[in-house]
Amino acid sequence: MRKFVTIGPPRLSDTKIAADLHLKTIPGISSMLGQLYLNKFYKTLIGKTGHMSLAAYADNHLVGIITTTQDISTTLNHLHKLFNLNIYLILFSKVITMQVSPLTIFGRIRFEKYQDKSYKKPYASIVTFCVNSNYQHRGIGSSLIRGVIKKAKKMGINRIYVDTRTTNIQANKFYLKIGFRKQGQFSGNVIFCKNV
Repeated sequence: MRKFVTIGPPRLSDTKIAADLHLKTIPGISSMLGQLYLNKFYKTLIGKTGHMSLAAYADNHLVGIITTTQDISTTLNHLHKLFNLNIYLILFSKVITMQVSPLTIFGRIRFEKYQDKSYKKPYASIVTFCVNSNYQHRGIGSSLIRGVIKKAKKMGINRIYVDTRTTNIQANKFYLKIGFRKQGQFSGNVIFCKNV
């Protein structure tokens, strides 16, 4: 049975579901920090000034989400402020057990500085973008991107940026397929841009 999917603003009450979706579909440092961190992460991104978010719902259940910012530096500062002693201990344990390299962490910090310098205002930068694996390849991701583009145009935003790991072949192909162009590569990440 095919479920009807609607696109609209995310509900703040769905932050735990968004965090769980993130954990299941986005590998990386933020996922390594766990559910509690990601709950706070999504509360910071959903519904705040300067952020634009859209969600995909199937039978009123969250199956996809996209969050953007108009100022990557400010958003990253807010997300870094979520780090507390417990988060640092989790990160330290991941380094000690060799689940993440210190070079990966320092590379990410360098990449974030690169983003801030290379994005040209006015812009929207996709911070997170994930679709439940059971709902992928159904056009939901494309619909979320189109929704962000439509909202961006109304707000006078000229370009949309998104980054992904160079090793994430599926995401790289997806962004090219929907009209993004590769703008640059830095510290194991690729930045794509789409003029709107």
